[in-house]
Amino acid sequence: MALLPLLQQSWLELHKTPFHVLLLFVLLLSFVYIFEYFRSGKPKFPPSPPKLPIIGNLHQLGTLPHRSLHALSKKYGPIMFLDLGCAPTIVVSSADMAKEIIKKNDIIFSNRPETTAANFLYYGSTDVAFSQYGEYWRQAKKICVLKLLSLKRVQSFQYVREEEVEVSIKKIRDSCLKGISINLSEIIIATLKNIVTRCLFGQKFEDNGKSKIGELPRRVMVVLAAFSLGDFFPTLRWIDVLTGFIPSLKSTFGEIDAFLDQVVQQHMIMKVDNGLPNKNDFVDSLLELRKSGKLDFELTHKNLKALLLDMFVGGIDSTSIALELVMAELIRSPSIMKRAQEEMRRVVGTKSHIEVEDINQMNYLKCILKENLRLHPPLPLLPREVMIFHSKQEC
Repeated sequence: MALLPLLQQSWLELHKTPFHVLLLFVLLLSFVYIFEYFRSGKPKFPPSPPKLPIIGNLHQLGTLPHRSLHALSKKYGPIMFLDLGCAPTIVVSSADMAKEIIKKNDIIFSNRPETTAANFLYYGSTDVAFSQYGEYWRQAKKICVLKLLSLKRVQSFQYVREEEVEVSIKKIRDSCLKGISINLSEIIIATLKNIVTRCLFGQKFEDNGKSKIGELPRRVMVVLAAFSLGDFFPTLRWIDVLTGFIPSLKSTFGEIDAFLDQVVQQHMIMKVDNGLPNKNDFVDSLLELRKSGKLDFELTHKNLKALLLDMFVGGIDSTSIALELVMAELIRSPSIMKRAQEEMRRVVGTKSHIEVEDINQMNYLKCILKENLRLHPPLPLLPREVMIFHSKQEC
């Protein structure tokens, strides 16, 4: 009962305290509480440019996002935070930090962000480039490496590259002798298309007036890089239909899906003279694996087409862009082109064609290619998603 007199005394002293002192004390406690709440509840982000309501920093990306981000990084540092609608983004433009993310913490940052275009074109993102990290991704990547991208497989297709390059060089030589102008971009794309289709599908596909197979990889990359409002504001996804983005996706997907269906169907019914399937190309390797039952996952028809599309687009578009731009830079710099030609003539000598061993001795040519990739990277942005923040925040 000794506590009651103490409470009564405290109440009397509090009652005698001036009102403005009590009010100040309450406001101070409230301020401290609110400050601690926001400081503990809100994560600390890196430096960030000023943003606008609702759209955040989307207006600062510009028509060339990689250059806009590079300019912002000079002001706000090699690691900065951007509020891109419902997609909070950390931009890393330092080689050391990129190595920390990609090599030392690769599992945490192994996922790619889900996009409307990738889900649409790659059969629900079931390819290697866009699928979520897990057992399926590991097995699919292993198949692609062993059956197509290993050193042994790459060397086995050396004759294909030599034949197609020789055909293209002959076409250029004949045009020069006749004084006819050429479209170098078309020749590069056609050469790569023939090489990739022979390695993947076992045959070349001629373009007709309605559908040009060589243009499909570029169209896929264009729609993949196009702006989708639904990726940043899911509730406004319907606007992508009005802007023409979804119809463009449907048109591109319809052509690429029909082409891949034709390829797979031909391989399923094609037999060689002894009645055994041709096992030299990538499609036959995938069909053989699926039929053998040795896979730890189900390789469905859509999964198979997603893997084929990965290799088809990646093998043609990124390489053609790099070759087109390096030729453009050489044409703009005659002195550099002359020096590269002198090195090539010195290394090759009197031989009729260039061999792989010759390229290894062309150090100046290697420097040109590296500088071109620095100036014009085919994939300037490599978006990754932290696995623990897989789902987009609500907007």
